[in-house]
Amino acid sequence: MRIEIDNLSLPQVHALLQTQLFKMYELSPSSTDFSKLQAFSSYTAEIYVNGSTTPIVETARTLAAVEVPSNFVKRPLHDLSPSLAVIKPPLPSISSVLVSWIRNPLAINFTGAFFYFESPFGSAGFSSNADLSDGFSINPSSTSITVPVAQGSAPAFTTAPGSGAREVGLSGTASRAAFQQSIYWSN
Repeated sequence: MRIEIDNLSLPQVHALLQTQLFKMYELSPSSTDFSKLQAFSSYTAEIYVNGSTTPIVETARTLAAVEVPSNFVKRPLHDLSPSLAVIKPPLPSISSVLVSWIRNPLAINFTGAFFYFESPFGSAGFSSNADLSDGFSINPSSTSITVPVAQGSAPAFTTAPGSGAREVGLSGTASRAAFQQSIYWSN
């Protein structure tokens, strides 16, 4: 094993930084692409605040490879069709809802599920959440979770126009971005 102290004057470091700066706006104008940083590498940054000649030096260690936001958009989704039955009217009044899905191993890992309802449609809505017990595990396997209804119960949901709306979905985070996938029904 060979251990070296970080040296920002190395041409490899300058090439990496230059690549990052040029690709930063090309891939995502509002964020930096750190995807080319290698896992378990140590990086040092010198930050000059308000024209100061003395930098604030920060050292960070990348524990895992980072994925750019544009890659998440290309990921497939989980199949929420098993939950269609809990949002499609007519439905009785409920105090909890079983959110179910068919897991896609290539999709983003979600950490929770939610249920939302409005009654009548256009009125104030109520949302409730439940955390998946295996949401942060390496190989999650859950395919359903019971979500308690906010306000104690959701009223009956009829097929009459304007009677309301219901939504179920999955939520989570990846690379500091919040993600939601849901299905929604309104009358």
